[in-house]
Amino acid sequence: MWNLSIQRELPGNMMVEIGYVGSHGSHLAGDTFRSFNYVPTADKLKYQNQINAEVPISQYFSGNALALMEQTWGSTQLPLSSMLVPYPLFGNIFSQTVLYASSSYNAIHVKVQKRFSHGLNFIAVYTWSKEIDSCTVAQLASQLFDPVHSGYAGNIGGRIGAQGSGFASGSSGVFGTGCQNEDDRAADRTISIQDIPQTFNIAGTYELPFGPGRAFLNHSGVASALLGGWVVTGNFNTESGTPLNVTGPCDGLTCRPDLIGDPSLSHSRPKADRINDWINANAFLPPYGSDQSFWQNPNPNNPL
Repeated sequence: MWNLSIQRELPGNMMVEIGYVGSHGSHLAGDTFRSFNYVPTADKLKYQNQINAEVPISQYFSGNALALMEQTWGSTQLPLSSMLVPYPLFGNIFSQTVLYASSSYNAIHVKVQKRFSHGLNFIAVYTWSKEIDSCTVAQLASQLFDPVHSGYAGNIGGRIGAQGSGFASGSSGVFGTGCQNEDDRAADRTISIQDIPQTFNIAGTYELPFGPGRAFLNHSGVASALLGGWVVTGNFNTESGTPLNVTGPCDGLTCRPDLIGDPSLSHSRPKADRINDWINANAFLPPYGSDQSFWQNPNPNNPL
């Protein structure tokens, strides 16, 4: 972590500060229960509907390796997908947590602070930031419970909006959004699900000018006793929302749609319409394209 700030004293017991804060994380806890024995994406694209066809083991192995394969699986033929995994002698190999994730955070903040004088003190801070991490960090972060947005119809907004309401690891659900391509995990390094680009907070106290030692009612008496000694405190916070995860009908590789238009809806629309229709659904296209007959005659042997 690193930071740099510059401060300037102002009249009236006030101070202004402009600062930069940055951090970088490496070897962070990655996605949970990651499988290492999978068919590479390039092979899925190459073989498609031939991926599950039975093939002779001898086409891919020979010698001792061939003998071990036939002995282990009790057959001379296996689905092609079993030949293409990195460890064909095993059904599955996974780790609960892998320490290879990364993150970065950069922020600029402006702070104005007034020390207590004339009955008043306050502090106001504005932060402009960006947080980026790999998809594996997002999976863990998405499991943080969000009681505010989970109460919204359809689980919209906040982390609950990023994680969705399902339980399908690798697409959306309580495990977050996994890497789309296991062979190119760096491609999913993007805005963090907990990125909040702008925040503003102001808090302060003010002693009301009534009672002994104050500007008004500076004497003994019932009015001074009742109205003197009061302090008003306040706090206001506003911030941007967290990113919203968008998923749709899946093909054999992903549930992420293609962005083909502007997802934002005009704020000129009536508020009643915008409450239940926050984004422009027509801006997204399912990964299999616009063919509406895609699911009518599916090929069970084609992973795509």
